[in-house]
Amino acid sequence: MLVAVAGLIGLAAAEEARWEPLFNGKDLTGWTPKIRGCEAGENFQHTFRVVDGVLKVDYSDYKAWDNRYGHLFYAKHFVNGIEVISYSQPQYGGDAHADELAKVAGTKMLADGYICLQSESHPVEFRKVEIQLLKP
Repeated sequence: MLVAVAGLIGLAAAEEARWEPLFNGKDLTGWTPKIRGCEAGENFQHTFRVVDGVLKVDYSDYKAWDNRYGHLFYAKHFVNGIEVISYSQPQYGGDAHADELAKVAGTKMLADGYICLQSESHPVEFRKVEIQLLKP
């Protein structure tokens, strides 16, 4: 009986949490591309594009790959002016790569971060990019 009650409580909490879109299905509003060798905001060869409601990572306009790795960054954890994600003492750690980043930064503690999508040499498509708002 106790397990069933706990399960129902968990289900009710999950139903209260709502999903907020980060991608509007029309354009790249709220997103900033940063591609290797380019300034932030420059969408080299239209790597990131919206076609028929789908956000695409597309290399069809590239003449050569040339290690143009990139990211599409979402604007600083806010949706429609409301903070949707926050952290309490985030820090590097847990694997060798994170430990190396902490050495370079001089601290394990993080001051800020981003939500981003990567362009890592293969086409990919996203129809929905959402974040779930959880109550504390």
